[in-house]
Amino acid sequence: MTIKKSINEWYNQGALSKWEWEDLDEMWNHIDKEFELEDVKKVFNCLQVAKRKSGSFPAEFPREREAIDSVIFFSPWWNNNCAIVISDKSDRYGSRDLSTPTASIWIVVYYPEEDNLQVVKFPEDFVFDRALRKVYHSLLNELNEDNPICSVTNDLIQSIIMNHEDVKELPVSLSNPTSYYIKPLDIIEVVNGDSIPPISHAVVYLGKDKNGGEHKVAQVTRNPNKAWIGNWEDMLGFKGKNSTLIRRYRPTIPHKRSELIKEQIARAVSSTNYVGAYSALSKSDSDCTKGNCQNFVSRCVLGINCSSQGDLWRFRHNYDMFEKELNRPLRDEIRKIDNHFNNLNISSQNSLNNNRQLVNEYVAQIVYDIPPIWQHKWSEKVPMSAHANCKLQ
Repeated sequence: MTIKKSINEWYNQGALSKWEWEDLDEMWNHIDKEFELEDVKKVFNCLQVAKRKSGSFPAEFPREREAIDSVIFFSPWWNNNCAIVISDKSDRYGSRDLSTPTASIWIVVYYPEEDNLQVVKFPEDFVFDRALRKVYHSLLNELNEDNPICSVTNDLIQSIIMNHEDVKELPVSLSNPTSYYIKPLDIIEVVNGDSIPPISHAVVYLGKDKNGGEHKVAQVTRNPNKAWIGNWEDMLGFKGKNSTLIRRYRPTIPHKRSELIKEQIARAVSSTNYVGAYSALSKSDSDCTKGNCQNFVSRCVLGINCSSQGDLWRFRHNYDMFEKELNRPLRDEIRKIDNHFNNLNISSQNSLNNNRQLVNEYVAQIVYDIPPIWQHKWSEKVPMSAHANCKLQ
């Protein structure tokens, strides 16, 4: 049976330190609301991280009490350490309608293994279209569904812009991805800046071979012309040339579940459709199989068919087609890509089963040491209202 008590009760019984109690009491109302002890301690830890990381927040992120209406801590399937910050700079004691430009909604996501805190602002049309009660009662449930990004926006281009925040540049000599906390299913781009114009190669990092210890990536290449699984070291010297820059991309708000990404990668490398399908500057969107390495990783991880190199070529040569392709609804695009992977011609069932097993094994080998407090899932949605002294700085 869950035991809930107020923060004051936990403090009086010695379950909270004076420092923990004072910090919570100083910043937040609802001090008498009943909580689970682990939830209370996690709130405290979240506040410490927010204070320590406040210098890296976007300039417009609310820090003062007048700007913070409330914070909701929650644990969706994709990260145990999330919060929604609702800012309302209008009269707090008048209308609480989020229908004016004074209001904004932010999602904060924390990756404890690398002490990485990501902050993403929801698009303005999201705020203007929803009442405050919608945020409380529906948004958190929608963020726990199969396509969390679609709860925030249905605009394909906007989803790319929103999720382009978590980008990390890595040493070009990096041989062990885990030393920089690269996670399975992150997108990795290796750039050769010596060429004119610079060329790049994009892959999906899978994890590690449990036998040989090689780090593995999924990719589409010109040679061999197919979708296949290769080694990290091979990626660094793509096309026989030395890399000059490596970037890691990770969508802060996932487009789809990791289990589906793994399945779709296994289906692609087991299919006959991707054999001979490489096209550096594919001009047609009618066949999602055609495209380059960026198209492939975007389909797998984001559920969209795009490539900065290929799309730029289409923009220059046929703007009308380019605009039509990128202005389609995000949810429709994700469904289209799901159907694409579901309808691939599989070379054999044995091949598919083998690739499924390999992909799952590679992913399972990467496990980071995370303190128990950050492994804890919020027992429920934990809302807190800002106190008069609340400052995240």
